[in-house]
Amino acid sequence: MLAELGYEPRLTIYLASAPGAGKTHRILSDARFQKQSGRRVAIGWIETKGRPDLEELAAGITRIPPRTFATSAGIFEDFDLEAAIASDAETIVLDELAHANPEGAPHAKRWQDALALRAAGKSVLGALNILHLETVAPAAERIIGHPIREIVPLSFLRDADGVIALDVSVAVLESRLRSGRIVRIDDVERAAMGLFKPQNLPLLRELLLRTV
Repeated sequence: MLAELGYEPRLTIYLASAPGAGKTHRILSDARFQKQSGRRVAIGWIETKGRPDLEELAAGITRIPPRTFATSAGIFEDFDLEAAIASDAETIVLDELAHANPEGAPHAKRWQDALALRAAGKSVLGALNILHLETVAPAAERIIGHPIREIVPLSFLRDADGVIALDVSVAVLESRLRSGRIVRIDDVERAAMGLFKPQNLPLLRELLLRTV
């Protein structure tokens, strides 16, 4: 009950069958609602991909400055876990939970950062696509025809305080793809021949619904 009322840290995970299902939009919308309700909210990491609607939702929400990582592959900016923990934010937005962190980060995976934030007393709003879940990845690899390298353990999902599945129809996903709302217009045809093949999307949706 304390967690539901916002007095205890809460990890909420938004699940989707594929990119473009609306995870980022839903996270930012919920983050704005919490902010308007009086909670201190900050964006730890979000992928707006330059979309105006997502940029508008993110506007006005405090952002945790990224940390610069120098690795053997180059210099990268990524989520700064220590800065997020040190901030006065009560809720942290943390997109792309399956992401592999760069060398030098406190944890190998971003989902581990989410657990560390909750352990430090921060609530987390995070997201991932179902194909990254360890119990789903083998079937998803057979569907899409290539390896899935970023894996999230099922134990992480079970340990969440809330899991929200965003069930979007195949027709809606295809419409969003063709209108350039998922990838750039120049990349639409390539995406349509890859993950977004018509035969793939119903199967990925089935994997999401069966898992939930």
